[in-house]
Amino acid sequence: MTRIYFLTLVAAMVLIGCSNQPQESDFAGQSGIAAGRLAPYQHTLAAQLFEKQQGLQRVAIASFVPADSLSQDQSKHTLLAKQLQEGVMTAANSYNVSVIEYRLTQQLQLGQQQERALSRNPSELRENYRFDYIVVGTYSEVEGGLLMNTRLVNTRSAAVLSAASVMVPWHTIESMPTSSQWRRGGLYRESVNEG
Repeated sequence: MTRIYFLTLVAAMVLIGCSNQPQESDFAGQSGIAAGRLAPYQHTLAAQLFEKQQGLQRVAIASFVPADSLSQDQSKHTLLAKQLQEGVMTAANSYNVSVIEYRLTQQLQLGQQQERALSRNPSELRENYRFDYIVVGTYSEVEGGLLMNTRLVNTRSAAVLSAASVMVPWHTIESMPTSSQWRRGGLYRESVNEG
């Protein structure tokens, strides 16, 4: 009897735990895009950049910036651009491309809520890395969506080895007009009403 009670309790806890786990498609950033919806665009960029350049070593992938200013300071699409950059970094592995993680800190930093190994603070980073290649990218608002243009560049000669373009349609970017937040272990959404 005790064994049956224990197994029933464990099964109930597993079911409750699974029902409270967020799905990838539930997460929407400031750009309004669920993480899974960007995957096709990330893979397209990586394929166009690396398919004919497989096996490259010491590649850095820089932030994608607005084409008009070349600076992320005031762009409303900064989070979207960062998500695409991170996705291209991950997808590069499929083409045996060795990407250098230049944001790696000198040591693992422990905090109350996290263990952090990445930083954008120059004083926390390891020594300077040597890159043989760098991926740079820009984006522009066009009639149908956000046009992303990226290039794989040889850092010594500045020669462009490959280039990639993809358009993220507005209906994809703006398809989730909700405000989401975690409260009491669950995802709560509020509709954003316009007008």
